[in-house]
This record gives sequence, C-alpha cells and structure tokens, in this order.
Amino acid sequence: MVNRHCLVLREAGCFRKAPPQALPAAKATETGNGYKGRLRDAAIALPILIAAYSLGLCCYYHSFFEELPIMKRKRMFWYDAECDEAVSFAETWMSIPQKPIFAKEAPPTIMVQKILDRLPEVELAKNLVIKLYVCDVYEEPNSHALNGTNGGMHEKEADHIGLILMAKAGTDPQTRIDQAERLSIEQNLTLEGREPMPEFLSTSSENRIKFMKAVLPDTKAFFEQRKGNPLQVEEWDEVSELVQRRLAIVSALGFRCRSRPDQVLPAIVGELSRIAEAMVELKARLDTPSSSGEVANQLDSATTPPLDQLKSSP
Repeated sequence: MVNRHCLVLREAGCFRKAPPQALPAAKATETGNGYKGRLRDAAIALPILIAAYSLGLCCYYHSFFEELPIMKRKRMFWYDAECDEAVSFAETWMSIPQKPIFAKEAPPTIMVQKILDRLPEVELAKNLVIKLYVCDVYEEPNSHALNGTNGGMHEKEADHIGLILMAKAGTDPQTRIDQAERLSIEQNLTLEGREPMPEFLSTSSENRIKFMKAVLPDTKAFFEQRKGNPLQVEEWDEVSELVQRRLAIVSALGFRCRSRPDQVLPAIVGELSRIAEAMVELKARLDTPSSSGEVANQLDSATTPPLDQLKSSP
C-alpha cells in the first residue's frame, strides 16, 4: 500500500532530485613560505625566553652574592636546609646527658666564656651568636667538626679570619698554632707508625699548620694593639688545679683513660675482676700437688734477686 502511494507521488512529480552540491576544496598543504614563517616565530620567541630565564637566574644569584670580610673574595652565601640539619645535629649531640659537658657555673665554662666575651668588642664579630659547650675531657686534645659542603679554600679563609679575630680580641694567635701542633702530635701517636690519614680527614694537617704560620705575621700587629688591655681570668688557677688532679688520678690508675668520668669506675671494677680471676686460678694451681712445686719455684725465681746482685748491692 505504501509502495503504491509512493509510485503515484513519484509519477505526479512530487519527488524531485536535489541539485548536486559541490564538494569542499582540499586544504592546500602548508609548505614553502608558510612553514618557514612558523619557524621564524619560534626562533624569535626562544631567545626571548632564554634571556628572561637568564635574567631571573642572575637576579637570584646576586641576591645571595656578598663580599667575604677581610679576604675580600666575592662568594655566594645562603642558609639552606643542610645548614639547619647540621646545626640541629650539633645541638642534639652536645645536649645528650651521657656526654661529659660542664655546667654553666663550672670554672672551666666560666673561663672560656670570659674569653668569648671579648669577641663582641671586634667590629666583625658584633652580631655573632655563639653557643658554648665545654667538654669534661682533659686526658687528650680533641677537635670536632661537622660534615659540610665547604672545601679546603673555605677552611683556609676560616683559619685566617679566626686568627685575626683572636688577635683583635686580645688572645695571642700563636696559641692556635700551638694547639694545632699538639693535635698533630697526638694524631701521629694514635696512628702508631701507620700511614697518615688523608689531609681532608685531619683537623691538624701539616699544610694547614704551615698556612697558619704563614699568615701569623699579619695578625701580630692587631695583638700588639690589645696588649695594654690583657684578659683577666681568675678561674685559671682553679682550672689548672682541676686538670692536674685529674691527670694525677689517671697516672695512678696505670693506664691512659680515654673514657668519660662516669666510665672510670666500671673500668676499675673490670681490672679488679681480672685480678681476682687470676688469683683464683693461681690458688687452684697451688692446691694441685703436682704443680705446687713448679709454681713455688717460679715465684722464687721471680722474687729472689741473683747472688751477684746481692754481693754488689751496698
């Protein structure tokens, strides 16, 4: 039925063909001058971006750029997270209760504090904030340092500036060199003939001592100006007596004490325990009939001097 109606409508001319529509023309491929034009725009923009980035980097660099005092060297300086970590580690290490740290009221701490109190008189050190910890260690010289990113050049600059600060504060800079030499001798004794440790691991290497001796004449003039105002330390005699008393105790023990004061007593108890064990073993050997004669002969030969010595003695 539907097909019949469609046929009638088609014969009546109701259905007409739509006129053919023109297809869209194909887009021309961009070659030649158009392609080169886009490259030219990128070539202009890229140098501008590089110049802007370089300008920002230069401004950031110069915002941390300063002149090193005394040495007059230009350098970058910033306080980053690694510095915070190093300072936190140092404060934690020094605040551990087991560490032999003197109290603030102890004579050694007061004596060292009086020396540090002279530093603010120097213009360069007026804004320094120093936290003082004095270790209760007399038996051996010691020197500690924290890990950092600084190298040998920074170490030399620190030594040079430190000697000048000492001289301007009224402390003889020669004492710093004497301390470094004592540390070097102690280090060689500890090695016991072995090869010396690498220079970057030593706090008192030979080259470092030579450098300090070379710059010492530059600091003497500042020290001569402060000789009229000598440092008065009333606690020095008390501290010296304390040091001598500690060293006398160590020599009386018969061994070099490298322990903290609270470790000395356990060391003595250990020595007494070994002596007691040796006495028990000796008693057991004396109780054995077969070996009692041998032990007695060994004791006689060890305690009785030869006849020639008896005749020659007055």
